Amino acid sequence: LHADKLDERAALLAHHWEKAGDHVQASLCHARAAEWAGVRDPAEALRHWREVITLLEGVPESAETIGLGLMARLRFLGMAWRQGVTEDEAGRIFAEGNALAERTGNPYLSALLKFSGIGFQALAGDCKGALDRMPEILSLAEQTGDAGLRLAIDSVTSWLLRMVGRLEEALALADRVIE
Repeated sequence: LHADKLDERAALLAHHWEKAGDHVQASLCHARAAEWAGVRDPAEALRHWREVITLLEGVPESAETIGLGLMARLRFLGMAWRQGVTEDEAGRIFAEGNALAERTGNPYLSALLKFSGIGFQALAGDCKGALDRMPEILSLAEQTGDAGLRLAIDSVTSWLLRMVGRLEEALALADRVIE
């Protein structure tokens, strides 16, 4: 029924999977609901990402649950600064995600997770602290060889340099990013 509206109905399916005791399926449906809500209703999307994180807490780890838990934390952190999330909650979600990313041994995932926390930190007023973390993130990104990730990191680094008043460095990096 309504197979053409699975994204819209994902929250309902998540509810039913949760009541059936299948937390992995419920988490997958909450993730789908969060993606669908996305820009339509960021607060609702954030609520669904919280549900994914909560539901996976008691589930045995597997590649699927680690990936889903990591994605939920990445998406959560990407939206947190816009939705009034406290620094304590963002810090807890970041720490959990960082632990998951490190368990994968994948430098791309580690860089992405660390990078996702930068926006919240900077927009919470700690641009210098965020800038101080960028070399570690850049080092991880360089291990991946992913040019897109490097471009994103350099762009944000340029912005952070500008925010802390290091304008010449910001401009020089921005010029390299444009090239």
